[in-house]
Amino acid sequence: MVSVVDQQVRPAYRNLQKFLAEDYAPKGRKDLGVWALPDGDKRYLYAVHFWTTSSKTPEQIHQIGLAQVAEFTKEIDELAKKVGAADGRTYRNMVLKDPKYMAKSREQILILTAITSPGWKPSFRNFSAVCPKPN
Repeated sequence: MVSVVDQQVRPAYRNLQKFLAEDYAPKGRKDLGVWALPDGDKRYLYAVHFWTTSSKTPEQIHQIGLAQVAEFTKEIDELAKKVGAADGRTYRNMVLKDPKYMAKSREQILILTAITSPGWKPSFRNFSAVCPKPN
């Protein structure tokens, strides 16, 4: 198996890398967004209206998203301060590094997931390929 990878797969990837770098990429567009295409702004507006139920412009939707992120950030910062952290980012870093916040077992992971995900019901079929049959 290793010899097949060394003799066939790796050389094929090197050839693909060379093709992409030397032939394909230099001929591609410099700007990736649909806005860079002819009538790009119109195309983007059409896509927004097609894929959503909104009649808002992309900029209006973006501003709504920014306002929501600011509100969530404010709420998270307030909650973090209640437990003694300077802000949400500090609290997140504290939680990620402190072992007392880490689950110690598979069961704890399931419990913590259930607690932090309202409406989530564990299905053990998702956790194992072999499920016992009910009596």
